[in-house]
Amino acid sequence: MKNVVLATAFVLGVSGSVLGNVTEVDLANWKAEDGFGDLGNTSSFMEFPVGAVITGVEWLDLSYVSPSNSGLSELVLSVNELGRPAGGFWDARPFAAGNFSGAYGPASGAFDADTTYLGGSFTSTSGVLVVTVYDIFNDSPPDTDQLIRSGTLRITWEIPAPGAAMLGAMGGLVALRRRR
Repeated sequence: MKNVVLATAFVLGVSGSVLGNVTEVDLANWKAEDGFGDLGNTSSFMEFPVGAVITGVEWLDLSYVSPSNSGLSELVLSVNELGRPAGGFWDARPFAAGNFSGAYGPASGAFDADTTYLGGSFTSTSGVLVVTVYDIFNDSPPDTDQLIRSGTLRITWEIPAPGAAMLGAMGGLVALRRRR
Protein backbone atom coordinates (compact mmCIF):
# COMPACT_ATOMS: atom_id res chain seq x y z
CA MET A 1 0.00 0.00 0.00
CA LYS A 2 2.88 2.33 0.80
CA ASN A 3 4.23 1.95 -2.78
CA VAL A 4 0.83 2.78 -4.28
CA VAL A 5 0.53 6.00 -2.27
CA LEU A 6 4.04 7.08 -3.28
CA ALA A 7 3.39 6.23 -6.95
CA THR A 8 0.11 8.14 -6.92
CA ALA A 9 1.73 11.16 -5.22
CA PHE A 10 4.51 11.15 -7.83
CA VAL A 11 2.06 10.96 -10.74
CA LEU A 12 -0.11 13.75 -9.31
CA GLY A 13 2.99 15.86 -8.70
CA VAL A 14 4.14 15.40 -12.30
CA SER A 15 0.67 16.12 -13.67
CA GLY A 16 0.76 19.68 -12.29
CA SER A 17 4.09 20.65 -13.84
CA VAL A 18 4.53 23.01 -16.78
CA LEU A 19 7.22 23.80 -19.29
CA GLY A 20 8.19 27.51 -19.16
CA ASN A 21 9.38 29.57 -22.13
CA VAL A 22 10.50 33.11 -22.87
CA THR A 23 10.25 34.92 -26.21
CA GLU A 24 11.92 38.29 -26.73
CA VAL A 25 11.11 40.93 -29.34
CA ASP A 26 13.57 43.70 -30.27
CA LEU A 27 11.55 46.93 -30.39
CA ALA A 28 14.28 49.18 -31.84
CA ASN A 29 12.90 51.40 -34.63
CA TRP A 30 9.27 50.43 -34.02
CA LYS A 31 6.83 53.32 -34.39
CA ALA A 32 3.34 54.28 -33.32
CA GLU A 33 1.39 56.56 -35.64
CA ASP A 34 -2.22 56.18 -34.56
CA GLY A 35 -4.69 54.05 -32.62
CA PHE A 36 -4.80 50.28 -32.35
CA GLY A 37 -4.85 48.54 -35.75
CA ASP A 38 -3.53 51.49 -37.76
CA LEU A 39 -1.40 50.32 -40.69
CA GLY A 40 1.34 52.83 -39.80
CA ASN A 41 1.98 51.15 -36.45
CA THR A 42 4.74 48.54 -36.28
CA SER A 43 3.51 45.00 -35.58
CA SER A 44 4.90 41.48 -35.62
CA PHE A 45 3.00 38.21 -35.98
CA MET A 46 4.46 35.41 -33.86
CA GLU A 47 3.57 31.73 -33.76
CA PHE A 48 2.94 30.17 -30.36
CA PRO A 49 1.63 26.69 -29.59
CA VAL A 50 -2.14 26.45 -29.26
CA GLY A 51 -2.83 26.08 -25.54
CA ALA A 52 0.18 28.17 -24.49
CA VAL A 53 -0.62 30.34 -21.49
CA ILE A 54 0.80 33.87 -21.72
CA THR A 55 1.81 34.44 -18.10
CA GLY A 56 3.80 37.67 -18.20
CA VAL A 57 4.99 40.50 -20.40
CA GLU A 58 7.67 43.04 -19.55
CA TRP A 59 9.71 45.72 -21.26
CA LEU A 60 13.45 46.02 -20.76
CA ASP A 61 15.53 49.18 -21.26
CA LEU A 62 12.78 50.82 -23.31
CA SER A 63 13.70 54.22 -24.72
CA TYR A 64 11.65 56.23 -27.20
CA VAL A 65 11.10 59.72 -28.49
CA SER A 66 7.89 61.53 -29.25
CA PRO A 67 9.21 63.64 -32.14
CA SER A 68 6.09 65.30 -33.47
CA ASN A 69 3.96 68.06 -32.04
CA SER A 70 2.20 65.46 -29.92
CA GLY A 71 0.61 67.08 -26.92
CA LEU A 72 0.61 63.79 -25.11
CA SER A 73 2.84 60.76 -25.39
CA GLU A 74 0.48 57.82 -25.10
CA LEU A 75 2.61 54.91 -26.31
CA VAL A 76 0.99 51.52 -25.70
CA LEU A 77 2.75 48.16 -25.96
CA SER A 78 0.29 45.42 -26.86
CA VAL A 79 0.26 41.61 -27.07
CA ASN A 80 -2.92 40.21 -28.71
CA GLU A 81 -4.20 36.91 -29.95
CA LEU A 82 -5.00 37.01 -33.66
CA GLY A 83 -8.74 37.02 -34.36
CA ARG A 84 -9.83 37.11 -30.73
CA PRO A 85 -11.84 40.23 -29.95
CA ALA A 86 -11.92 39.88 -26.16
CA GLY A 87 -10.05 38.04 -23.46
CA GLY A 88 -6.90 37.49 -25.51
CA PHE A 89 -4.87 40.66 -25.12
CA TRP A 90 -2.56 42.47 -22.73
CA ASP A 91 -1.66 46.17 -23.02
CA ALA A 92 0.59 48.50 -21.05
CA ARG A 93 1.55 52.18 -21.08
CA PRO A 94 5.19 52.22 -19.98
CA PHE A 95 5.27 55.97 -19.30
CA ALA A 96 1.66 56.61 -18.34
CA ALA A 97 2.54 59.78 -16.45
CA GLY A 98 4.18 61.41 -19.48
CA ASN A 99 2.30 64.29 -21.07
CA PHE A 100 4.91 65.93 -23.26
CA SER A 101 6.80 65.56 -26.49
CA GLY A 102 10.44 64.56 -26.17
CA ALA A 103 12.53 61.64 -24.98
CA TYR A 104 11.43 58.93 -22.54
CA GLY A 105 13.51 56.25 -20.86
CA PRO A 106 15.37 54.08 -20.67
CA ALA A 107 13.17 52.17 -18.27
CA SER A 108 12.07 48.62 -17.51
CA GLY A 109 8.80 47.34 -16.13
CA ALA A 110 6.08 44.73 -16.38
CA PHE A 111 2.53 44.63 -17.68
CA ASP A 112 0.07 44.93 -14.80
CA ALA A 113 -2.28 41.98 -14.34
CA ASP A 114 -4.63 43.93 -12.05
CA THR A 115 -5.94 46.56 -14.46
CA THR A 116 -9.56 46.88 -15.46
CA TYR A 117 -9.28 47.15 -19.24
CA LEU A 118 -5.69 46.30 -20.12
CA GLY A 119 -6.13 42.53 -20.13
CA GLY A 120 -4.01 39.97 -18.36
CA SER A 121 -2.81 36.39 -18.56
CA PHE A 122 -4.59 34.37 -21.26
CA THR A 123 -4.48 31.04 -23.10
CA SER A 124 -3.73 31.02 -26.83
CA THR A 125 -6.49 29.43 -28.90
CA SER A 126 -5.24 30.36 -32.38
CA GLY A 127 -1.47 29.90 -32.01
CA VAL A 128 -0.68 33.38 -33.38
CA LEU A 129 0.12 36.43 -31.27
CA VAL A 130 0.28 39.94 -32.65
CA VAL A 131 2.80 42.15 -30.89
CA THR A 132 2.18 45.80 -31.74
CA VAL A 133 2.61 49.37 -30.56
CA TYR A 134 0.03 52.12 -30.88
CA ASP A 135 -0.87 55.62 -29.76
CA ILE A 136 -4.03 56.23 -27.76
CA PHE A 137 -4.80 59.62 -29.31
CA ASN A 138 -3.79 60.49 -32.86
CA ASP A 139 -2.77 64.09 -32.42
CA SER A 140 -0.22 64.57 -35.18
CA PRO A 141 -1.15 62.99 -38.50
CA PRO A 142 0.64 62.07 -40.70
CA ASP A 143 3.72 62.23 -38.45
CA THR A 144 4.99 59.47 -36.19
CA ASP A 145 3.74 59.98 -32.63
CA GLN A 146 6.39 57.76 -31.01
CA LEU A 147 9.59 56.19 -32.32
CA ILE A 148 11.23 53.52 -30.15
CA ARG A 149 14.99 53.94 -30.06
CA SER A 150 15.77 50.76 -28.13
CA GLY A 151 14.22 48.15 -25.90
CA THR A 152 13.09 44.56 -25.64
CA LEU A 153 9.64 43.10 -25.04
CA ARG A 154 9.85 39.82 -23.12
CA ILE A 155 6.86 37.45 -23.24
CA THR A 156 6.79 34.64 -20.69
CA TRP A 157 4.57 31.68 -21.50
CA GLU A 158 3.92 28.13 -20.37
CA ILE A 159 2.64 24.94 -21.89
CA PRO A 160 0.91 22.50 -19.54
CA ALA A 161 3.00 19.33 -19.28
CA PRO A 162 2.04 16.80 -21.98
CA GLY A 163 -0.52 14.32 -20.87
CA ALA A 164 -0.92 15.84 -17.41
CA ALA A 165 -4.57 14.81 -17.18
CA MET A 166 -3.75 11.33 -18.47
CA LEU A 167 -1.02 10.86 -15.87
CA GLY A 168 -3.43 11.83 -13.10
CA ALA A 169 -6.01 9.35 -14.39
CA MET A 170 -3.38 6.62 -14.63
CA GLY A 171 -2.43 7.23 -11.00
CA GLY A 172 -6.02 6.51 -9.97
CA LEU A 173 -6.11 3.30 -12.05
CA VAL A 174 -2.84 2.08 -10.53
CA ALA A 175 -4.25 2.64 -7.05
CA LEU A 176 -7.45 0.71 -7.89
CA ARG A 177 -5.53 -2.12 -9.53
CA ARG A 178 -3.19 -2.41 -6.54
CA ARG A 179 -6.06 -2.67 -4.03
CA ARG A 180 -7.30 -5.96 -5.47
